[in-house]
Amino acid sequence: FVVRLLLVHGAWNYNRLSKLILYFFYKNITLYLIQFWFALFSGFSGQPIFERWTIGLYNVIFTIIPPFVLGLLDKDVSATSRMKRPTLYVLSQCGEGFNTKVFWMWIAMAVFHSAGLFFIIFYGLSHEIPFSDGKVASLWYIGTAIYTATVV
Repeated sequence: FVVRLLLVHGAWNYNRLSKLILYFFYKNITLYLIQFWFALFSGFSGQPIFERWTIGLYNVIFTIIPPFVLGLLDKDVSATSRMKRPTLYVLSQCGEGFNTKVFWMWIAMAVFHSAGLFFIIFYGLSHEIPFSDGKVASLWYIGTAIYTATVV
């Protein structure tokens, strides 16, 4: 009983928690760095690019599904394989899933993705090309497009 608890469920729990912690840092850094990139363009005026209610609901509603699904369904190696090969547990003991190098790689990805999301959409929509009704993309439109791309 204890061997299965350690080799199977302990390793699965380690992998899930490692991914969960890294994902939470990644998604929050991505969202708030987009605010920083916009602050550079707005002269640090304090004007947010997103609606205030969307910022508050980002963690509560819009990004709850990936951690929930990951926590329930993520099994990198089957239970029978883990029981047959106890050496698979060594990866958990060595900290392969969560260490300083992996953490900074996820932070670098968040910086890169936030810059890509912001600059591609901001420059793509801010050239004042009119829509069919003659209006141009406003800050609300650009912010909503960036926010939607961030959530998706």
